[in-house]
Amino acid sequence: PLVTPLLAVAEIITPPTVASVPGVKPWVMGIANMRGTLLPIMDMQGFLYRGNDAPDLRMRRVLVVALGGHWAGLLVDSVVGLRRFRVDARSEQLPPLDPEVKPFVTYGYQLGEARYALMNVSALIEDRSFLDVTI
Repeated sequence: PLVTPLLAVAEIITPPTVASVPGVKPWVMGIANMRGTLLPIMDMQGFLYRGNDAPDLRMRRVLVVALGGHWAGLLVDSVVGLRRFRVDARSEQLPPLDPEVKPFVTYGYQLGEARYALMNVSALIEDRSFLDVTI
């Protein structure tokens, strides 16, 4: 499973109504109005795997992330809950990851028998392919 640093997540919301934007890649869902702030909503399944074979939209959530002046809503398959990891639980050994995900993971954590991969949100939202939304 992937985990996201809590400090990178400003809010977790249900998928909002979005206004479509012409001339963008299919994984750009559109723009949402979040309390007066325009928030681009990006489908992570579509971005990483170039497809939209995602679970039921009712299970999906949007992670509102803000790093380095960039705001984005990341539409993810689900949010399971909060996990706390001890500093000494940090591990270079990652769970099995798809090659599309690996560039955005720096290290992982071991919690009991489970291994978690930590998503580097900064690397994601500063990635050239993530920023290049036009067709």
